[in-house]
Amino acid sequence: MVILLPMLWLIGVVVLPMLVLLKVALAQAPAADGVVNVFSWQVSLEHLRQLAEDARYSSAYINSLRMASLTTIACLLLGVPLALAIARSPRRWRGLLLFAAVLPFFTSFLLRAYAWMGFVGSAGPLDVALRVFGVDAGILAVLGSPPVILLGMVYTYLPMMVVPVYVNLVRQDVRLLEAARDLGASELHSVVSITLPLALPGMLAGCMLVFGPAVGEFIVPVLLAGAEAPMVGVVIWEAFFTAGDWPVAAALAVVLGLLLLSPMALLQARLLLPAGESRA
Repeated sequence: MVILLPMLWLIGVVVLPMLVLLKVALAQAPAADGVVNVFSWQVSLEHLRQLAEDARYSSAYINSLRMASLTTIACLLLGVPLALAIARSPRRWRGLLLFAAVLPFFTSFLLRAYAWMGFVGSAGPLDVALRVFGVDAGILAVLGSPPVILLGMVYTYLPMMVVPVYVNLVRQDVRLLEAARDLGASELHSVVSITLPLALPGMLAGCMLVFGPAVGEFIVPVLLAGAEAPMVGVVIWEAFFTAGDWPVAAALAVVLGLLLLSPMALLQARLLLPAGESRA
């Protein structure tokens, strides 16, 4: 009875909507009057075939996977040192520092994206600072460049990497590092050989939390790159609300979910793998 209610909740808000989405993706082609019968039991693979034949859709998937991978790597490179610094700080400062790291999450996602528009836009702080040093920031001020989108996504998802890594690091036994130093290991060697391997579960969890939402990101590419941003989240939105082609939009979403299923399953299996089996 304890697990029944959560399972019913997950079935109602996750499984059933996904089944409806799958049914829409496999709906028959539009009839002569242009109406798509999504309630028919007949299944059609025409919309999935359309995704495979249209180069725009494949380009959107590739760009989204590349941008999400770069975002995950950047968040990992920035988030691990930040989480380590917070975990190794005095105990009385940890809560305040962690709060400062996740503070952006207490503001609207949309407002954060708009803030980046002002920051990288013409006459923004970045433009003014670069012009002081005689650097023409015109190319950086053009909204829509991939580096600008990457900066916005890293800023958005960095707290999702810091928190799980910090939770893992703060639980580690510091006596292991003390023993390593007593045996002659340097601080850097202790971190590389002891701290980071033990923090791997937190790092993998952070990668899952960042990579999944980043692949289907919509707000940051639209605001920083316009509606023509070649990312799958924008393409799905256009198919749903601009073209009104629900079967194609549902097929895009289903394929995106399948693309994310394999890496997420591998990371989840790695997180659940026993320590002894992992070493083997």
